[in-house]
Amino acid sequence: MRPRNPDGTWAPPYLVVRGTWPDFFYEGDIWTYSIYAPHDMRRLIEMVGGDQMFVNRLDWTFLRNHFDVTNEPGFLIPVLYNYAGRPDKTADIVHLLLEKAFMDSRAGIPGNDDSGAMSSWLIFSTLGIFPVAGQDVYLISTPSIPDASLSLSDGKKLQNLAKNLDPNGLNRYVQSATLNGAELPTSWFRHAQIKDGATLVLTMGSAPSSWGKTMPPPSMSDANFEGCAATRIHSTK
Repeated sequence: MRPRNPDGTWAPPYLVVRGTWPDFFYEGDIWTYSIYAPHDMRRLIEMVGGDQMFVNRLDWTFLRNHFDVTNEPGFLIPVLYNYAGRPDKTADIVHLLLEKAFMDSRAGIPGNDDSGAMSSWLIFSTLGIFPVAGQDVYLISTPSIPDASLSLSDGKKLQNLAKNLDPNGLNRYVQSATLNGAELPTSWFRHAQIKDGATLVLTMGSAPSSWGKTMPPPSMSDANFEGCAATRIHSTK
């Protein structure tokens, strides 16, 4: 991604590492913003050259320290592997970040909490699910707690169970999943599936499996794409 000059020509690559208020890339860099298109990740992956090329680009982003867990532009990047059929890599990165970047000390979070944004990232990632902003989709990563319950509206609850989870995080790969007793073969689910209360059961193991690789999360360029209910109602008016 590059900025344009006022005359419409492309400006040189903007190589500021961590942009601030006057910079083209705010709280991120060219790598962070070039892989962030949550509304249509499938189209972005096609433009990059396919699933493996996108995985390579994500790997490079982490290995070359272009990812910044302390600022919001990077919050979704660890779970983007799910869109390329590699939830196992999502599990690796999320587990590593939770282990290295968050502590039980006064400086326990790696950056400004920003009205709870950093803490929210920690809580969702510890639970093993992460919401895609502006959508009704949650991406599954890797849980750190064997039994957790989230309070929903009207007294309903979402219970997250992680079978075979070990305290050292060795069994961090999902082998299979069920949602309300039905098989869940995807590494994602919609809010409508949990809004009336639900139980998500993840069976964990020590090696990557074939789970979650066949059907990526929804993207706008999908032939059968459906947004959330509120979006569909608004678009028909």
